Amino acid sequence: MQRNKNNIIEQIKIPVKLYIDDIKKIVNVFTDADLKVELVTLKARYESIEELVQNEDERIYDLEIKCYDPSISIMLEKNKILIFIEDDDLKSRGAFEKIKRILIEKRRRFWKILSSPLINGILMGFSILLFSTILINGIKNNYVNMYMFIPLAAFICIIINYDYNIKIDSKRYSLIILKKREESFFKRKKDDLLMAIITAVFGFIVGFMLGKFS
Repeated sequence: MQRNKNNIIEQIKIPVKLYIDDIKKIVNVFTDADLKVELVTLKARYESIEELVQNEDERIYDLEIKCYDPSISIMLEKNKILIFIEDDDLKSRGAFEKIKRILIEKRRRFWKILSSPLINGILMGFSILLFSTILINGIKNNYVNMYMFIPLAAFICIIINYDYNIKIDSKRYSLIILKKREESFFKRKKDDLLMAIITAVFGFIVGFMLGKFS
């Protein structure tokens, strides 16, 4: 958090995924206090969520929610998310905390783990080691068995992980979907399922290596 006299600028350092219902919650923080709000995109300025939905694409990555009195701005951008308050008074501080809470609740789960070079490096290292061990044993004993498919499963898992990271990077920090949250069970649990797959493959690799060399 940065302060300049009575100003506050805070960067939310986690990517978020917001639906139209979440945008309404943020807007309601202001409207419930009888404050006027403006919604600004790369295309235009809107005075209502209805106008925003009618004129914008279903998915956008840049949106600013502005209130002029008191001066508060929520900047949802591709590369960053900022909350700006011009005067750190009691009213503005209350709005700030409510908005921050909404954004943090809508964070993309497991983002740090899935995008970690360390996790990718460990998985890649174990996969290469396992593949080399099986290949050498197969050549020595002149056979190929089901264990040859283990590296393939590990590499597929890594590919899925990298693909997921690429998609996160392309969407950047702010993903705003201008429709109600109506997702299938698989979509809602996508991050959990992906983490379960990575954990299972990693555990299987470790167990196999311990059994092989013990």
